[in-house]
Amino acid sequence: MSDETYRAIHERAKANLEKMGKPDLLDILRPVTPGTAVVRSFYERFGLRLNLFSAAEADTVFDFLGKKLASPIMVAPMSDNSLSNHYPGAFRDISAAARKFGTQYWIGDCKDSVWKEVASAAPSAIRIVKPWKDRERTLASLRQAEENGAFAVGMDLDSGFYSPECAPQPASALPIYVKATRLPFIVKAIGAVQAARAARDAGAAAVMVTSHGGSLGPSWGHPLEVLPEIARAVGDDVLVLAESGLRRGEDVLKLLARGARGVLMGRGLLLGLFAGGSEGVLEVLRMLDEELKRGMVLAGCPDLASIGQAEENGAFAVGMDLDSGFYSPECAPQPASALPIYVKATRLPFIVKAIGAVQAARAARDAGAAAVMVTSHGGSLGPSWGHPLEVLPEIARAVGDDVLVLAESGLRRGEDVLKLLARGARGVLMGRGLLLGLFAGGSEGVLEVLRMLDEELKRGMVLAGCPDLASIGGDILIPR
Repeated sequence: MSDETYRAIHERAKANLEKMGKPDLLDILRPVTPGTAVVRSFYERFGLRLNLFSAAEADTVFDFLGKKLASPIMVAPMSDNSLSNHYPGAFRDISAAARKFGTQYWIGDCKDSVWKEVASAAPSAIRIVKPWKDRERTLASLRQAEENGAFAVGMDLDSGFYSPECAPQPASALPIYVKATRLPFIVKAIGAVQAARAARDAGAAAVMVTSHGGSLGPSWGHPLEVLPEIARAVGDDVLVLAESGLRRGEDVLKLLARGARGVLMGRGLLLGLFAGGSEGVLEVLRMLDEELKRGMVLAGCPDLASIGQAEENGAFAVGMDLDSGFYSPECAPQPASALPIYVKATRLPFIVKAIGAVQAARAARDAGAAAVMVTSHGGSLGPSWGHPLEVLPEIARAVGDDVLVLAESGLRRGEDVLKLLARGARGVLMGRGLLLGLFAGGSEGVLEVLRMLDEELKRGMVLAGCPDLASIGGDILIPR
């Protein structure tokens, strides 16, 4: 039924836009610019896993910065300065639909006089301001939003790269804007971990991961690509939101599964606006929410918190044992080009096991791995393959602090641990040595071995003059 609903809305909007002589207005009906086409195509690159036995119905109630919304689908901040040229008073019709539906209304670039109207028509709206070259102009807009009852405010960072009146903002400027208001501050146009962390450190309450609907061009990362690493990086410190190219409920579900907590929709709602004004916008919102609920039931997700539950069943991280492809008939060797597929398939830290060369470590780093495990698999590949003690220094130098370097292979005593740490490992793993304890005395036997190794490591560190792990270096070793 939703496909028929969408087609009917699309046809009404098409007829009205053609009457206006603007069939290609804002890429509403179809992707016209390359950026918009690429943004839409990404939703086809991810399928959804059918899990029919875990949810009979779905609850989409969303806790948005302490406010209960009917759905995680919100109205994206669109520029009234450009939209009002085609649909005067658009903010009134869109905000009215948002209010009826029970979701949050946001507005983008607008004149201060228009904002006062918005604040009256849509109490507790969110205003997203531009980073004007005249900083005082930006600060004045933030103050005005607070005075007129805004629920939150924010800034559209990428405006500095396409508006001649705006300026790119360094990370050092963010605290100035955040501290200029008592309202929750939202940073829009986040596409990298570094930017998300900068927003978090500046005191932002939320970040919006977006490619701005493709307006920057087709090369820039889609939220579906970058959401997992950003969500991992900021955790629960900052609310992660996403937008770009949404049209259907399954698009929403995919963004939530990749790490967004809430989503925003812009052009998709304009389809409803030009199809039938405020009622058309409401029709689109209701359709998307119904599709989202249907998708959640099919995916076995009874509520928003359970989306992506497979990653939340207790695992702290996940990883892959690469050399299995060379000794197990059910496994296959993996090229470096395949690593990003696995890394991006989860929001959890990803660890690549069986690293023995600089090239492999760099490939894991470039794919977004959080850690690499340098190992010869206890010698299972044969005696010719490099031992971690041989290859650790060059691997540690190659990846630096970008990736956590771990090591294993043949550990039995605390001095073995100390040597691996001295060669560049930050942490070590033990397998067969613990099995010695297991078969000696079960769980207590394993604990006995772990305690023995830790005591031996501490003793060795004292003898080598190393008060802590950070002080362990290659200078404590004597080659033989």
